[in-house]
Amino acid sequence: MTEDRSLRGRGRRAVARAGEAVSSTAGTLSGKSVEQQVSEYSELYTQVLLGVHADLQAQARQIEALQTEHELMKGQGGIYADLESQARQIEALQMENQGLKQQIAGVRTVRLVAIAALVVALAAVGGLLWLAL
Repeated sequence: MTEDRSLRGRGRRAVARAGEAVSSTAGTLSGKSVEQQVSEYSELYTQVLLGVHADLQAQARQIEALQTEHELMKGQGGIYADLESQARQIEALQMENQGLKQQIAGVRTVRLVAIAALVVALAAVGGLLWLAL
């Protein structure tokens, strides 16, 4: 009986495989499998193209926003030129301020030397007066 079952099982499997092969061949000949593949291809690439279209629309919106921003910045070009001019003036004033600080330091040194000379002169006059008396 086990031989019957195994022979029957083998036979059924062979018949099933033959049926699948015939079905596949019939589908190919009738164009059914080709139609299914074309349908799958069309569906897949439709989704891809919709995604690409959405990306292009997003990029177009970004380009429009950048163009608007660029136009605004061009309109404010005069403001930027004024700011640059003022920055140069500030730098010149800072350099002039540094020079004035150096001059003040020099004047302080001269003042100290003058005070020291005055003290020495007063001491000398005092010494002469002391001797003269």
